[in-house]
Amino acid sequence: MAMMLSKTYAAFKSAGVSDEEAREAAEEIAKFENRLTRIEVMVGISLAVSIAILAKLFST
Repeated sequence: MAMMLSKTYAAFKSAGVSDEEAREAAEEIAKFENRLTRIEVMVGISLAVSIAILAKLFST
């Protein structure tokens, strides 16, 4: 079973959405959040490498 946000699932259920639709929507949001986190990590690493290169360039 895919990762799912339980509070999101509960919110959809309380809004009257069917079990299947609520589960699928919560899983889709979880997948999006996971991808966004990975992108943030990649941007952070790229920024750190860029700063290291600039520091090395200007320190000599």
